[in-house]
Amino acid sequence: MTQPPATTESLYVRDPDLWFNDGSVVLEAEKTVFKVYSGILSQYSGSPVFGDMFSFPQPDEHDKDAETYDGRPLIHIPDSAHDLHHFLKAMHDSSYFDVSSLGPPDTLVITAVLRLSTKYEVNHLRARAITVLSRWYPPTLEAFIVLPRSFLPREEFPRHVLVANIARETDVPVLLPAALLLCCATSNARSIWDGAFYKEDSSLLCNLVDTNKRAIFLGRPLLSHFARTRVQSFFFYPKEKAEKCQAPERCSSFCRIYSSVYDDKEDPWMNPFYKLNWTSIRSTCCNMCAASWEKQHEDEIKKLWEELPNLFDLPGWPELTQRPIEPLIPLSLPVPDLV
Repeated sequence: MTQPPATTESLYVRDPDLWFNDGSVVLEAEKTVFKVYSGILSQYSGSPVFGDMFSFPQPDEHDKDAETYDGRPLIHIPDSAHDLHHFLKAMHDSSYFDVSSLGPPDTLVITAVLRLSTKYEVNHLRARAITVLSRWYPPTLEAFIVLPRSFLPREEFPRHVLVANIARETDVPVLLPAALLLCCATSNARSIWDGAFYKEDSSLLCNLVDTNKRAIFLGRPLLSHFARTRVQSFFFYPKEKAEKCQAPERCSSFCRIYSSVYDDKEDPWMNPFYKLNWTSIRSTCCNMCAASWEKQHEDEIKKLWEELPNLFDLPGWPELTQRPIEPLIPLSLPVPDLV
């Protein structure tokens, strides 16, 4: 390598948050440069990748054959500047990636850290990222049904796409069933196929990778079918009403009105895990029917949750959860709502 001409430095943009005057190395990604500490990257991180990278003697700034920038060795990193910024920030500032303070709007930060901590084998950051994502994409029905309703609007689809894709990329399959289910619940056929723009960054088109797109095209119709035929079949098949119905006309009328809403939709998707308002149902229908329906609903969603991974052509829950990540904080912490 030869010393680049002085004008080469003008081609790069310094990251103001990650430019330490006494830093020992300069990393470059997509024409953005970061002056950081090789000791933090190689020793504090526990990364064998960085350990190997900095195990060789670094060139002197006066070595004419070495590529340098601002008097420090210049290393080109084949990652996005966005991802490298958040990863290095998390490495150099422990409070930046505080699991307890991260919320769904930080998904781009979390996926960036998960991607590079996996690539460079920084295990403590990888564990933190998986811990926080597991709060919003949990492996248990009990944790999933208490997620805030703000996870369900259509504008949340791109966020779920990012998580489903990063789960494939970084081999965290335990996140996939809930992430794919939320993709199903916040999309239609067009957005599944074409993708959608991220609401916090209108230039970012979030498109499912092929394996996730296939999983959703396989699983979404099955979920909707099971919602009609198992979880909420009492609304669509009146003969399955409680045998001792106390108000046949009133209960039948309610079922017709409820089912017609879905029958008339252009996309008759039904989320089998949708939270029904049983207080309202009990005030409209007879007590016998309402009690019977609620019991059936509760039993069927438990069974369906156990089947969920298979509907997306994934291994069952036991295999998905066989590589648990030791949580750094209790997963029962309140789930932060979207802002």
